[in-house]
Amino acid sequence: MLLLLAFGSAQAEDDYSVLLGNSFLFYEAQMSGSLPAWNRLLASKPGGWKKSGHLNDGAPINKDLAGGFYDAGDYLKCPLPLGWALANLAWSALEFRPAYDAAGQLPYALYVIRWGTDWLMKAHVTASDTPSANVFVGQLADSSDHSYFGRPEHDTKTRQVYTVTAATGGADVASEYAAAFAAAASLFRNGSDAAYAAVLFKRAQQAFAFAEAYKSNWVTPPGVFQAYVTYASNGYLAHLAWAAAWMCKYDASYCAKAEKYFTDAVTGGFQYSLSNGWDSVLPEKYFTDAVTGGFQYSLGNDWDSVLPGAAVLMASMGLQAPAARAYLETGLLAKWEDTSSACPKPAYSAVCYTPKGLAYYSDWGTLRNTGNMMFIAALTGKYAEPGNRQKHICWTRMQMRYITGSLPGTGKSYVLGYGPSQPQRPHHRQSACSARYSEPCSPSDGGTCCAGEQGVGAGGCCTSANFFNSHAALITITGAIVGGPDQSDNYPDLRPDYQRSEVALDYNAGFTGAAAGLAQPSHPPAIPTTCPLPIPVPISITKP
Repeated sequence: MLLLLAFGSAQAEDDYSVLLGNSFLFYEAQMSGSLPAWNRLLASKPGGWKKSGHLNDGAPINKDLAGGFYDAGDYLKCPLPLGWALANLAWSALEFRPAYDAAGQLPYALYVIRWGTDWLMKAHVTASDTPSANVFVGQLADSSDHSYFGRPEHDTKTRQVYTVTAATGGADVASEYAAAFAAAASLFRNGSDAAYAAVLFKRAQQAFAFAEAYKSNWVTPPGVFQAYVTYASNGYLAHLAWAAAWMCKYDASYCAKAEKYFTDAVTGGFQYSLSNGWDSVLPEKYFTDAVTGGFQYSLGNDWDSVLPGAAVLMASMGLQAPAARAYLETGLLAKWEDTSSACPKPAYSAVCYTPKGLAYYSDWGTLRNTGNMMFIAALTGKYAEPGNRQKHICWTRMQMRYITGSLPGTGKSYVLGYGPSQPQRPHHRQSACSARYSEPCSPSDGGTCCAGEQGVGAGGCCTSANFFNSHAALITITGAIVGGPDQSDNYPDLRPDYQRSEVALDYNAGFTGAAAGLAQPSHPPAIPTTCPLPIPVPISITKP
């Protein structure tokens, strides 16, 4: 049989303020377009390497779509996960403002979020109070982008734009636009830019009205690669509910609609997941029904499932808080925090604990789900009944320490630029290339060769052969978390392994919020940032 024993020993605490700050360096690393002077990674700055790129994005539809963020280790731009990530970043700054202030990160958070919402407004290529007239970018670039391994500034090809219109439908995508706009509006309204907040919320209203009018999932044209798909046929119901909750957060007149779409989501038979991402949200009014009525949902928390986020958001506003808390405590966090559930278990069916202590759920980018769920636990720790606060923040801390390699018995970090024994080969195209180069550069093998470059690795060309070579990354993408290990804590550290080695905006979004929650200085209501030892560390022992 397998026993889970709890052991722990005193060990230096992670610097959560540094982790919070490093996260924003990652978002700056993913920026596209004509880069602003505040970007700390500009090639013109000491140690920098980024240059402006993809300045002709939007050409096929005669719109300026330069800017925004690259989604992951390639150069696609995907509003669905981007909208979800931006909403979560704004949320973390709203909920854990003292942590941002103490770490000196609020200015960078506002820069990054505004960079994202400015681009989403550009990607809302036709904005109108008439729902049918609105047009949104659903995806910029396609599978051809996966064949380019050079630097973004040298990619001059025309990149296709795929749009969401009244003819295509796409309540799922439009809802994520609305959620991002409304969440960012809430943040900027509470700061020093009420005028910008009003502009954002106007866009949120237009996007939400479109989503209400065209209730279907968006799909690309036949034969076109779609990077992010809403998997449930009526998954748009979840997106509407999530967006409505954010509309309610900014403007109480939308709270009745939040209730309505929560009802629609439940009565529509949507199969929920317990993750928190762009694809699943449930009105807190019906959380009790969902928990007790046999609804099916997964245990993840990522772009494909936003139900946990909706639950905490509604509870934080005092809307059906007991029901929301029951869902969070019983239906979700009790399963994530159950250290007696030992791996292996089938992925996506249950949360299990690896021998070294990771709460494991998904095979693809497992740290995405764990990191994002840590944010949910930190938020729940803030709003939970007093008797439950400590356990949620302590669980967040335990999982953070696994990810950073400071948990006793681990010794391996999955955060680039922080902690011991970091990954050396993230699935990130530009990081495989030299930070510095000299023009002229010429096309070569799916990328470029610049003056003096030859072969692969340090001083080599920025090409396909270079990407698939086994040399360590030549640029550190500081603050990014990789997909993570398997259920036995094994991490192969192979650059082509996009399942375990890739980095992405949505991988980091909840992780950033969790770091902010742990960095939160003591203030009413006090949130503990340290936990009594021993820390529960699952250790597998086989007995006859």
